[in-house]
Amino acid sequence: MCCCCICNCQEKEVKHLSCCGCFPIKCGLISIGIFYIFVTLALFVEVFYCLLNEYIHWWYVPVAILLLVPLIIGSVFFIRFFTLDQTSTRTKLIAAMILGIVSFSLLAIWNLCYFQWLYKYDIVYAGADVVGYTMQTKKSFMVWSLFIAICLDFTWAYFLCIATAYSSAWDGEQEDDTFAMPKIPEIPVPGNPMGDDAPAAEEES
Repeated sequence: MCCCCICNCQEKEVKHLSCCGCFPIKCGLISIGIFYIFVTLALFVEVFYCLLNEYIHWWYVPVAILLLVPLIIGSVFFIRFFTLDQTSTRTKLIAAMILGIVSFSLLAIWNLCYFQWLYKYDIVYAGADVVGYTMQTKKSFMVWSLFIAICLDFTWAYFLCIATAYSSAWDGEQEDDTFAMPKIPEIPVPGNPMGDDAPAAEEES
């Protein structure tokens, strides 16, 4: 069975759309979802692995994991999209991309703050006693950390455009009525039981 048969890439609503200029957009979204989940697992393992680093405070890890919660929630949204492609799950993909950008940015800010003001050593030691440590200066580590975060943010911003285009192609432009004022029901005026049609009826008579 071909890829397009599995992904339904040839549906007329999205046939004119593409990802990265050459892939069908549905195929691209599935690849983006797999990459999204992979990055989430990789960051979680990397952060959790810092518990074995004797040079880093233990409380660095809980804070970093807390900042990864939006990214984990976004992965859950993608898993739901994999199980069922419908309006609610397609809309959640847009939120998943925004949550990913939030997590990357917050984690980069936390790394900058921790290693600049809370880390006790002039050299950043990465690794563990069992496998050994690699050394970087604080400046080098923070520059690379910020550079990677910016690259991920821009990549996820492009993914956000793909998810928005796919959702709009299927469901049209969704109006955000979260902050819309509730509609006030019309109240009939006392003494006019026939409503607005009463004056017109009197004129005809």
